Amino acid sequence: MKPVEVDQFETGGDKADREHFAVLFLDAMNKPTGANIVSIGTLTETQVHPREVFKGAFLANAKKIVIAHNHPAGAAMPSADDLTLTTVLVRAGKLLGIPVVDHVIVSPDGSYFSLHEANLMGERALRETTNS
Repeated sequence: MKPVEVDQFETGGDKADREHFAVLFLDAMNKPTGANIVSIGTLTETQVHPREVFKGAFLANAKKIVIAHNHPAGAAMPSADDLTLTTVLVRAGKLLGIPVVDHVIVSPDGSYFSLHEANLMGERALRETTNS
């Protein structure tokens, strides 16, 4: 997942004053087929429920999804809450047959953190990270 692709479905980027949580829908060839803003929250948090994340994925006939959000108040590093949410969504995706292949966090300075690139998308890695 390139940061340019994340920008294409507007996580708020450097202009946002609130967190935006978005989902990018992918086909079987990992090509984006659509996107959805799931939630717009406050400066430091937003509420996300698996039901809202996967609703769009089903309607878009997505094979896989990438989730993304911005951190308007700071660095792109994932918080403990970000990792917990990722774990919940990865488990839901496995159950529903729509895997979550990445969670990208974007900061106001344009930097990003990809959990996939950091090898943190597997359940074991997520479990170890959230328990440390």
